[in-house]
Amino acid sequence: MKRGPKPRQITKELLEQIEHHAARGLSQKQICDALGFSETWWHAKKAEYSELGESYKKGSASGLADVTNALYENAMRWCSTKRYEFSR
Repeated sequence: MKRGPKPRQITKELLEQIEHHAARGLSQKQICDALGFSETWWHAKKAEYSELGESYKKGSASGLADVTNALYENAMRWCSTKRYEFSR
C-alpha cells in the first residue's frame, strides 16, 4: 500500500471553495490550511493547473470589489445624510 496523502482531484467544487475563501480575504497559506493540503501541493498544482491560480485571483478580485462597493455605499449614505443636516 502506498504511503502518503491520497491524490486530490482538481474539481469544480474545489475551485469554488478556493474562490470563496479568497473572496473572504484568506491568503494562499490560509486557504491551504482551511482545505487541508500543503503549500507545496498548492504551488506545484498551481503551476500545473492554471485554474487554481485563476480561481484565487477571481475570488480575491471579487472580495475586493465587494469591500470597495460597501465602502462607497456607506460614504454616499453618510454624505447624503450630512448634506441634509447642513442644508437645514
